[in-house]
Amino acid sequence: GNEIFNKLLPDEYNTVINLLEHAILSTDLALYFSKRQEYFDLVKNSTFNWNAESNRSLIRSMIMTACDVSAICKPWPIQQRVAHLVAEEFFQQGDLEQKELNQTPIEMMDRAKKDKLPKMQVGFVDGICLPIYTHLAMHYTKFKSFLMACVNNKQHWMQLDAEYEARCAAKAKELEIVEESKS
Repeated sequence: GNEIFNKLLPDEYNTVINLLEHAILSTDLALYFSKRQEYFDLVKNSTFNWNAESNRSLIRSMIMTACDVSAICKPWPIQQRVAHLVAEEFFQQGDLEQKELNQTPIEMMDRAKKDKLPKMQVGFVDGICLPIYTHLAMHYTKFKSFLMACVNNKQHWMQLDAEYEARCAAKAKELEIVEESKS
């Protein structure tokens, strides 16, 4: 095998493996949601303590989540492309669930709801991205650029959602006029 850690002492090896395992598990959003308020409170109260291993572990978890969702901080053309690629993966999963399990997929995996991607992205930004980047920027000012990019991309998604809603409203109005003319 590769054995890239073969020069480490057993204790060092165990530490590295535990850190890697922690990093991988930290990308699970369920874990993020269970721990984020603790981190947010430490930041808001200015009580984060680098000497406390529990605080260091917590910040590693938060940074892994920030890394995991970092496409939201990319320049708009890249962010939009990545969002569509991820959505396509979700739609394929939804197609499979519909075909194999005969279940209606949840909205974010339902290809029939693909026009709602902008609204779903706004919800994703509001529910996951903005809170973590806001608190990381409060903790470390160098994260402010990530926060600003996230806010900028949210504005793009909001604009696309507004355009979609306007098209839907116009279609509804057309249908209403057609129905009234039949009466």
